Amino acid sequence: MSSRRIVFVVGRAGQVAPRVVRKLVQLARSLDADVELYHAVFDWSVCQKGGIGSVTSDSETQAMADQRRVELDGVVQELGSAGIRATTVIACEKPGYQGVLRHVLEKRPDLVVMQSSRHGSVARLLLSYTDFKLIETCPCPLLLMKTEKAYCEGCIVAAVDPMHLHDKTAALDESIVDLARQVASGVDASLHLCHAYVLGDRVEIDARLRRLGERVQIRPDHVHVEWGEPADIITRCAQSLDADVVVMGAISRSALERMLIGYTAERVLDAVECDVLVVKPPN
Repeated sequence: MSSRRIVFVVGRAGQVAPRVVRKLVQLARSLDADVELYHAVFDWSVCQKGGIGSVTSDSETQAMADQRRVELDGVVQELGSAGIRATTVIACEKPGYQGVLRHVLEKRPDLVVMQSSRHGSVARLLLSYTDFKLIETCPCPLLLMKTEKAYCEGCIVAAVDPMHLHDKTAALDESIVDLARQVASGVDASLHLCHAYVLGDRVEIDARLRRLGERVQIRPDHVHVEWGEPADIITRCAQSLDADVVVMGAISRSALERMLIGYTAERVLDAVECDVLVVKPPN
C-alpha cells in the first residue's frame, strides 16, 4: 500500500465514467498513490416519503448505499486491474462540501479529486457550489476535473506569483511548482510557468521567475510573463498552450472580498476548458 492517498469524490449519480477512471490511473501513477472512492448517499425523495430518521428512510437509504457500493466495487476492480490499489467509502449523509471536508480532515489525503462544470455569475457570487466551497476550505491540493480527456503528452501550466503579492508566500509557489512538476513528469507533459503582474518592475519579475524556473529545470521559453489581471492572463495562457491542467494557489479571503471580486481560482475554473489543480499555502 502506498503511503499517499487520492480521494475521488463520486458525484450524486454514483457513477464514474471509464475515461475518468483512466485519468485516475494516470494521477495515481504520477503521485504513486492509492485511490479512495468517496460517495455520499442521501435521497430527499426518501425523506419526504418516510421522514428523516424513520425506519423507511433509514432502510431505503441503506439499500441505496449497498447498491452504490456494488457499483463502485466495479470501479475498484478496474483500478486494480491497472495496478492501482483502491477502496470505497460510502457515507450516509447529504452530498456537499461539508461531508467531503469532514472526510478530508479525518483521512488527510494528499489530493482530492472531483468533477466540476461551468457555473454562472450568480453561482460564483453566492459561492454555494461544492467545488467553490472546497476551493475555500479544503486544506490539501484539490483537482477539479472539468474534462474526461486523458493526459497524453500534453501541457501543465503552473501559475505563480514570485513577487509574493496578495498575501502569497514563496512556500506556496514552491508547492505549486513541485506538485505541477510531479504531475507533468508522471503523465509525460511539458511544464510551463505563468505569471500575471499589475505592479512591480518587469526586470525584477523576470529575474525571479528565471530563478524559479531554473530550480525546477524549466526551459526559458516555457516561462510566460504578461501584464494584466491574473485570471485573464492565466486563462489566456492555458488556452494558447492547450493546457491539460492549470495548477494555481488559493488563499482565504473575507466574505466581502469574495462578493466584490471573487477568487482568482474560481474565475479561472469557470473560464478554462481544462482541469484546475488548486494548492493551498503550507500548514
